[in-house]
Amino acid sequence: MLSDKSYLAVVEGIYDAAVDPSRWAEALGRLSAPMSGGGNGVMHDPMIAAGNCHVFANWEPDSVALYNAYYASKNAWLNRIASRPVGKAEPAEFFLPRSDLFKTEWYNDYLRPHGIVSGIGVTVMRDSSRFVSASVLLPRSSDDALASYVALLQRVTPHIERALKVNRQLSAVEFRWFAAEECFQRLKIGVAVFGSDRKIVFSNAEANRVFAQTDGLAVTREG
Repeated sequence: MLSDKSYLAVVEGIYDAAVDPSRWAEALGRLSAPMSGGGNGVMHDPMIAAGNCHVFANWEPDSVALYNAYYASKNAWLNRIASRPVGKAEPAEFFLPRSDLFKTEWYNDYLRPHGIVSGIGVTVMRDSSRFVSASVLLPRSSDDALASYVALLQRVTPHIERALKVNRQLSAVEFRWFAAEECFQRLKIGVAVFGSDRKIVFSNAEANRVFAQTDGLAVTREG
């Protein structure tokens, strides 16, 4: 059973990723670490992925490239994960019996060379055009161990969902700011935005031209 300290470290990693999406791989690595000595973590989000999968933990770069180039389309678990109830963590055998898995190209050419035979997964969120799933792929493990891994993923799923929502909200704020910045840049008058410390947060091109003249209005070294 995962200690409270280790569990809190997993949750902390998830919320670090909430405000810095580049840290999702680290968060997924923390989640995978206690599972069979460190399972192979995967997160899919088709809306933001550069390839077919945007987060990997404990995978070699060549394996990631091979997955995104070809084996994502052969992933016999993925579509079944996407169709499962949102928020319910389950073993891969619930998606596809192991006897059927062993007949697939996905297993024989990709999973087996990596020593993977099972896994757990959850659909974290889904709407009409998008789903986000989190999975940890595993070597063979006992039923008791697998049940404990499912319980851990289930326990952290609400935290992953909240973190993803924060990602979306911050992305929307950033997009709106970029749109406003573009509008300011097109103005023929100078516009400067100041923080509470009276330092410049943003200035458009015309404002910068005025500041550069140092003719009654200038910017100090401190901004």
